[in-house]
Amino acid sequence: PGLTVDPEAGVAYVVAAGPMLVARVDLASGAVDYRPLRVLAPAEAVAAKGNVEAWWREASWLGDGRIAVTGHHEPPFRPGRRFQPAPRPFGLRLIDTRDWTIRKLNRRSMLMHLAGEVVLANGTSWDARPRRITGTGLLAFDARGRRVFTRFRGADVSVLGSHDRLAYVWVRPTRMLH
Repeated sequence: PGLTVDPEAGVAYVVAAGPMLVARVDLASGAVDYRPLRVLAPAEAVAAKGNVEAWWREASWLGDGRIAVTGHHEPPFRPGRRFQPAPRPFGLRLIDTRDWTIRKLNRRSMLMHLAGEVVLANGTSWDARPRRITGTGLLAFDARGRRVFTRFRGADVSVLGSHDRLAYVWVRPTRMLH
C-alpha cells in the first residue's frame, strides 16, 4: 500500500494496493475510517490466474485534499513460458479526499517524485516481441492534475532526486544526467 500524511490535519492516508480503497487514520486518536474511491473514468479490465502476484502503490500528499498515487501490478510467474509477463503500470492517479474520487492523469506511469509543488512521473514498459523498452519520458503535473510539461518524450528516465524546484533526471539512452 501507499502511505502519505497530511501534517496540518494530523491525518495519515493508506492507499490500498489492490482495491480502490483508502484508510484515513487520525494520528491523535488512532481512529480509522475506510473510504471507497469513486473512479471518474472506466477502469481497464484485468484478468489474472495463478497464485503469486503483487501490487505496489506509492502515495504523496499534495495539499488541499489531494493525494497523488502510482504503482504497478506484477502478474504471476508462469513456469515454462518463454517470456514472462511484464509489470503493468497503475498509472499516475489523483485522489480527491473531499469527495473520495480518483482520476487517471497518465496510464503508463509507475513511479513518481514530488519536487516542490510539481509531481514528476515516469514509467517504462517491456515489449517481449520486438524486445524493446519504451518509456514515458518525464511527465510533470501540478497539484490539481494539470500537465505542466513533458521532457525526454519516449525515453526511459529515472528521477534521482530533487532540491527545491530542481530535479535530477538520468536519461538512459543517452546516459546523461540533466
